[in-house]
Amino acid sequence: MFRSPSFDIYFPSKNRNGTQPVLLFIPGAGVDHSAYSTVADKMSRDHSIIVVVISLEPFRMAATELLEMGTILHA
Repeated sequence: MFRSPSFDIYFPSKNRNGTQPVLLFIPGAGVDHSAYSTVADKMSRDHSIIVVVISLEPFRMAATELLEMGTILHA
């Protein structure tokens, strides 16, 4: 797992050859993104996908002006 102030990334234990599917997970309103760490880790391990859980601090809301998709996609 890789943790940053903006997002957490969960990597599968097995690497696939070629491209890796990615699940972008946006937490519910008012919920800290770390609350999804167990689910994200299990999804990554069980399904061999990369799971990215976005941090929506400080307001914990996914309003368009707060969620900078360009930054997330670049990461």
